[in-house]
Amino acid sequence: MIETAERTIIKGPYNHHIYEFPEEINEINFFTFEKKLILEKQWAALPPAAKSIFPVICSHCNAEGSCYPSEQTIAILSGCTAKTVQTGLKGLRSMEKVFHIKKKLTNIGHHRNTYQIDFPEQKKGIMFPFHKSIIESGNWSLLTRSAKALYPVMRAFSFWEDNLTDQFDIDDYKEREYDFVNAERDVLNDHAGIHGSTFYKALHSLQENYFIEDIGINGGYKTWKVFLRPKRGYEAEYMNKLVLKRYCH
Repeated sequence: MIETAERTIIKGPYNHHIYEFPEEINEINFFTFEKKLILEKQWAALPPAAKSIFPVICSHCNAEGSCYPSEQTIAILSGCTAKTVQTGLKGLRSMEKVFHIKKKLTNIGHHRNTYQIDFPEQKKGIMFPFHKSIIESGNWSLLTRSAKALYPVMRAFSFWEDNLTDQFDIDDYKEREYDFVNAERDVLNDHAGIHGSTFYKALHSLQENYFIEDIGINGGYKTWKVFLRPKRGYEAEYMNKLVLKRYCH
């Protein structure tokens, strides 16, 4: 985890600077997403707004798990409104063992939220890597709320193909582009906190934005490739035009 500074290039109304999507994407850095949040259904219990913004806040954290992105930056990177961010922050307060928020007064007299995340150690079985590029590329911001709820769940229940063999190559494991997931639909729904036809809409959004790939029936189960990073991204110019349209009226 590496501390990231907000990019402040685009100027909005009143000469106010807002986040700009970068031309170059960091494909290496990630934070550790605790599987227990999924398996114990803490994730499922969160309101949709909280699920949308939690990975965005985590992606800004330094090695000590602290960060202070503005609410507007969180809104842009999660594809939300400012009101949705505030709703999400209220929801995240329920994760008091993992998520902490404090108000800090800046030197110029502005109140700013500071966030502290208690990340799990980087150890196989208790976490999965959530890559910064998911957020930085803009792909996350284009997902529906249900897709944002479902993607971490698919990651939590995913497995690497060589887990099915007697051979394990650590280099291949580290360099892999995707895992497989064939969890049952009701399991994915329950742990994502989504229901009914919303599941299929979430799948469509994930496929449309290059997070998963349907590979049909495998071993008797519906199976998907779930990518550790979006298989394709969007041009920074395209994403920044969307920012201007959505946030600079």
